[in-house]
Amino acid sequence: MDELLRTDWYGRVALAASQEAVRHQRALTILPPIQDAAELMSFGLDGVIVLDLLPEDPRWDALQGSTSPVVLLGRDPHGTLGPSVVPDTDQGMQALLDHLWEQGVRSLGLIAPDIAWAEGQQAIRAAASWCEAKGITPMVARAQVSQCVTREAAAAAGRATAQDVLASANRPDALVGLLEDFGRGIVSAARSRGLSVPGDLLVAQDVDGLLAQVADPPITAIDLNIAGQITAAVTLLVADDEDRVASSTVQTVSVNLVVRDSTLAR
Repeated sequence: MDELLRTDWYGRVALAASQEAVRHQRALTILPPIQDAAELMSFGLDGVIVLDLLPEDPRWDALQGSTSPVVLLGRDPHGTLGPSVVPDTDQGMQALLDHLWEQGVRSLGLIAPDIAWAEGQQAIRAAASWCEAKGITPMVARAQVSQCVTREAAAAAGRATAQDVLASANRPDALVGLLEDFGRGIVSAARSRGLSVPGDLLVAQDVDGLLAQVADPPITAIDLNIAGQITAAVTLLVADDEDRVASSTVQTVSVNLVVRDSTLAR
């Protein structure tokens, strides 16, 4: 889904990486789609930061053949490429779900994309563990976004899935979207069914962004601390080989919950 590159997440990653590269007297190059290792090496790179690698990612072979150091932003699906930097998804989900519990939520729904992003899968596991401790069972629904080509289509997919969930006999007290554009789709779905947010339904999402901040109502979201992730990734790239090897396989960066009107029960 090429349009995902226009989300706040990717734009903020590119800006933070550029600033951090300059701080280390390097320049940032954003690469086009790469076909093989030879093409990747033709850019003469000192290092490569890879975002959101999927298990069957077409970039896999090129990266396996790279002679430049590689650091992943997101988990390594196969554990063979190099160190990775990840947000503390467990911390973020616990903070979010604890907040929802304090607001009176006793049943929870998750709207997840049909894409095997590692952090999305980890968010579902974290929510399931939290719910088990509370004695409740989360409702997990998959939105079909893998074939979407625009952000609006992704939001619409989240909206359609949320409508199905909200039409069920036991609709949840809160819905959490596991994609940056799902929050506004969930709010729209609630209103289409005559439900108010946050009066009848609390809504949150796992990635903060501009659209969450300016939504009506503003949507509670997890700030994934992009600056912290990029600082860790670039520090690994510019480290001596020996230091990079000695570094932890996975470096976890703390995140912050940003509470807004969409989850403040009235």
